[in-house]
Amino acid sequence: MKVRFKNNILSYSGKVDNLVFYWNNRLGRTVCREYVRPEPTAQHARFGAIARNLQALDISPGYIQDLKVYVDLWNTRSRNVDKPFANWLNVFYKIMYACAKKYDGSQGGEDPVTVDLSTLTRLQITDWDLGQSRRGRWPFGACQRV
Repeated sequence: MKVRFKNNILSYSGKVDNLVFYWNNRLGRTVCREYVRPEPTAQHARFGAIARNLQALDISPGYIQDLKVYVDLWNTRSRNVDKPFANWLNVFYKIMYACAKKYDGSQGGEDPVTVDLSTLTRLQITDWDLGQSRRGRWPFGACQRV
């Protein structure tokens, strides 16, 4: 439903009295709707397990600093203006999901590596040499330094 404010309030976003208020660009005005709590699914549980495990890796301060520098460099490039990284954690998650996609067990060989982000440990990252690309380009070449 469309919202009309009194007392010169132009816009509002947030939750009040089981209603969600937000700005709609297409309509050019504030809209409200009833708050609906999302139903838990198996995908929510899997994503939560991955997030808890990646947080438990206890990333070194030096690697975090490298990721912060990468974020700053990425965001200053003019062609990346439309897709900036908010912080180092976004880059870390992107690296981890890229490693999982690259090592999904389909690369062949005698003993193909399969990365499961919900059970990945620091020891596995160093033992499997995850992130070592042929060109050794950063940040994937730095994946070992987690």
